[in-house]
Amino acid sequence: LLGFSSCVSCSFLRTEEKEVQVGQAQVQETETMLGTWRSTQRSKTKVQEHFWNWTSQWRLFLVNSTLASGHKGSQLKSLGDVTEAPTASGCQDAELDISWLLRLRHRGAAFLVNRSRQSCRTPRRNEEVQEAVSFFQRLTVFARRAVELLRPGDGSSDWAAELEDARKASVQMFKPILALFALENNASGRPVLSADVDTVLDAYQKSLDDKLHTIERSESGGLARLVLLLTEMESLSLQMMSAVDALEGMLYQQLTSALGKSIHSSDFGEYMDFHGRMILGDTYAPAPFVYAVRRHQHHPEGTLSIEAKVGAASEAPLRSFALHLPEGRPMRVELSSATSVTLTGEHYLHAAIFHRFAKERPQESCGSTRGRGSSAASC
Repeated sequence: LLGFSSCVSCSFLRTEEKEVQVGQAQVQETETMLGTWRSTQRSKTKVQEHFWNWTSQWRLFLVNSTLASGHKGSQLKSLGDVTEAPTASGCQDAELDISWLLRLRHRGAAFLVNRSRQSCRTPRRNEEVQEAVSFFQRLTVFARRAVELLRPGDGSSDWAAELEDARKASVQMFKPILALFALENNASGRPVLSADVDTVLDAYQKSLDDKLHTIERSESGGLARLVLLLTEMESLSLQMMSAVDALEGMLYQQLTSALGKSIHSSDFGEYMDFHGRMILGDTYAPAPFVYAVRRHQHHPEGTLSIEAKVGAASEAPLRSFALHLPEGRPMRVELSSATSVTLTGEHYLHAAIFHRFAKERPQESCGSTRGRGSSAASC
């Protein structure tokens, strides 16, 4: 368990009383036979100044072992008769479970994806990468929280400069993940080897050491070093998650280029309808939901259908499986408290399969009736 703790305390020191000038000084000139005399009048008042000792302590620790620690103090001053101490927030903590990282180190820093699992779909959608992404997301939150806890509450202006210096140093550092991407996309097409990874990591370690030595020579070296390390933790986590998303995007672009278009659920529905007719035959394959409306021993007077958007067509009859019962049980429908209707005759039970990809809206279907010279639709 990696933890970060920040404690703030405020203690009263002393009260001093002094005179301060009120308003502007008034100059009065007096002319006499001997010359002009000038006199200055100043209004003064006595005020009380209260001093507090503001102390901030932080500690970065791993279980029961302290990795780094430090403290910073300043004096606060207020005017007036009130001697209440400024608000101190006490102690606040941030924690991160690093079990996944330790297990990876125990295996020799070898990260593998088990492609034989049924849950393995793409380079992004598999259990191993999902676990890694989840860890780096929590690491990003931990680093941001720790930097926020380091922010002093005494109104010091040095903190903004220290944070800006650390961020500038992080931007100027060598980016190992981007370098590995550059090696993957080189003109020779040579795969990235373990020796290449070691070279990239050595270059990153040298860049980090140079920045830490530069910051160490500053006035607030210890605190600035910690801010730089936390900023780099966040930066590397964001780079890693961006790299995983970029790999998924590259695979998607390759598939789109090979197929010539983006595949949607409607395209998959057309594919399944085509192969369903080939496998099941005309007898058992799903049929369009379109039925004629007619009176006994009369020609059709209209149609009743359920339509849905399929593929490039705006609307097409919904294909469904149907179970036909020549004579079913009577169905009683209550129209009101005093009126009911009993329906007898043939029964049809329909079932349809809707295909929908992730993040897609459900397929819309509408009931449609058409007659001689009129039509109506209800969605």
